[in-house]
Formats: sequence, C-alpha cells, structure tokens
Amino acid sequence: MITDKRLGKFSIGRDFIHNNPGIVEDIMGKCIIVGARMKWETDAIHYVAISDLFEEMLDGQEPKIYHIEFVNEYDEAGKIVSIKWKFT
Repeated sequence: MITDKRLGKFSIGRDFIHNNPGIVEDIMGKCIIVGARMKWETDAIHYVAISDLFEEMLDGQEPKIYHIEFVNEYDEAGKIVSIKWKFT
C-alpha cells in the first residue's frame, strides 16, 4: 500500500528521458510524482515521489535521495534484450 511515508527523491537526465521513453514510463508507473523541477546545472529533472519501492520515513525525516541502477541483459550476439532497473 502506498502511503505518504514512502516519499523519496530521484533524478533522470534529459538525454535519458529522450532516448529511453519506455524505461522512463515504467519508472514513472511505479511512482506518484508530487514534485518535479528541471535543474539546468545537471541537465536533469529532479523528482519528489511516493512509491512502494521507497523505504518508509520516520516522522520529521527528510526524504531519502535514491539513484536508479540499470542492469542490461544481453543475448549471445551481445545485443541488449532487456534493461532492468531498481532504486538504490
């Protein structure tokens, strides 16, 4: 169950968003975005979101900053067949 105690922060680069819309759609499908801001100095959109994938926060605690880790799976020819991701 999603609660407002599972709040977290993460960012995604503009190039990644442009070049991988399906992966970004999958990530966003696991979150309720409650804030987003473009930071030009990092060329990324910084999000604040609620998700079951985030740790539950204690009262008064600041939201944790999460990173998105990607793992590529390849076929025998070395072609990427899938990309898995997780918040770390």
